[in-house]
This record gives sequence, structure tokens and C-alpha cells, in this order.
Amino acid sequence: MLRYASEPALLDALRQEVFGTALQLAMTWAVDRRVRPHIGKVIDASVDAIAAELAAMKRGTSAIGKTVVVDDRARGQ
Repeated sequence: MLRYASEPALLDALRQEVFGTALQLAMTWAVDRRVRPHIGKVIDASVDAIAAELAAMKRGTSAIGKTVVVDDRARGQ
């Protein structure tokens, strides 16, 4: 999913619309607590931490889509 979000040109217009709708629906379900995402990793909101995690995702060495970035550790735990 990261690739389609970061490179939308990979999808034609119809598939971009379907992808966007699916993400909106997933967010609605999460807000309604119909589904609960599995959080595999929490990282700080520093440029270095985010860049390192994105690089790991692109290499396939991190769980894509299961990382939360927090700017306040007290709230993120």
C-alpha cells in the first residue's frame, strides 16, 4: 500500500478511486472500532527515525503499514 500511496501513477484513475475509497472505509471502521489495527512498531517523529523506517519498509525489512509515528511519547503509549 505504501507504494500506491507514494506513487499514485502506478494506478489508473478507477483504481486510484477504489484505493482512496477503501482507505476511507478502513479509517471509518477504525473510528467506529469495527476493526482494530495491529501496531507492530512505534517510532518518534524525528526526521531520522521516519527516514530510517521508510527505508526499512522499502527494503521489506519492516512491517509495512504497522508503524505509528508519535510526536509525544506520553500520549503514544
